[in-house]
Amino acid sequence: MDRMQAWIEAFPELKPLGDAAEPAGWVWPTRLGGVRAWVTPPWSLDIGSDAQADLVAALMQSSRIPIQIFDLPAGSALAASYNLKNVCAHPRHTRQVKLDDYSPPKKRSQQARRALREGTTIVDSRDVALHVALHQAARKRKGITSDERRLTALITALLAESNHHAWIALNAGRPIASAIIVRDTTTALYALGGQVRSEDPGITARSSVLLLAHAIEQAAQQGDQIFDFGGSSDPGVDRFYAEFGAAVTPKVRLVKTAAWIRPLIALKRPDLVFPKPVPSS
Repeated sequence: MDRMQAWIEAFPELKPLGDAAEPAGWVWPTRLGGVRAWVTPPWSLDIGSDAQADLVAALMQSSRIPIQIFDLPAGSALAASYNLKNVCAHPRHTRQVKLDDYSPPKKRSQQARRALREGTTIVDSRDVALHVALHQAARKRKGITSDERRLTALITALLAESNHHAWIALNAGRPIASAIIVRDTTTALYALGGQVRSEDPGITARSSVLLLAHAIEQAAQQGDQIFDFGGSSDPGVDRFYAEFGAAVTPKVRLVKTAAWIRPLIALKRPDLVFPKPVPSS
C-alpha cells in the first residue's frame, strides 16, 4: 500500500499532481497569506516516495498556482542539465542508517541500557489519543500550532494500517515519548513522534533514545534495509539523530512563487527564498 494512503484518507482535499491515474505526488491545496498555494501535505515529509524531481519541476512550471512548495523524497535529485527556470531547488536533508550492518554507537547503547535500569519500557500502542497528546505536547513546547482534529484523523488512518508500527516509551508507567514508524518498501520511516518533559530531563532523553533504538532494532528484524529518521531543521534534533550514527541523506524542496508575491514571501518566510546549507555529516 502507498504510504500516502493515510494522508489521502485524512485529507480528502489532497490533489494528485499530474496524471490522476499515476500521480507524480500528492499535494495539499491551501492558502498562505490569503494567496492560493499547493504544498506538501501536513505532517508528511514529502509528496510521495515515487515523486520524480524532473517531472515534478516540469509540472510546477506549467501550473498557474501562485505558491507551490513540494518536498521530494530522500535521494531525489534533479538532472544536472535540467533548466529550472522559475522553480527554485532548496537543498534539504534527512538522516538514515543502513540496517544490514548497523550497530548503535557505544554512547547510545549505554543510554538505552541506563533507560532500562531506570524503569523505562517500550510498548506497542494503537492508542490514537495518546499519540496525539504526546505529539501535541512536543509542538506546544516549541511554540508550533497544529490542527488537533486533522492530526487525529491522520494518526487514526496510519494506525489502521497493520504494516506500520507505533511505540510508546513508558517510565514507571507514565507515557514519555511516542514514535509512529511508517513502512515503505524496504525503508522504515520515523514519520511522527512526540515527547513530554519529566521532572528529570535525563530520563526523558534516555527514554527517547531507548524508543528509537527499539524502533531501529524492530525494523532490522522485519527485514527493512534503511531506517530513516525523517530529518529536522532543528539543529538540536538533527544532532540527536546524528548521534545514532545516522548519515546525511540529501533531499530537495522545490519552490515556485509568482513574481508579484515573491517580496512578501521573502519577508514572511525567508527560508523559502534563502535556503540553509545542509550539514556535511
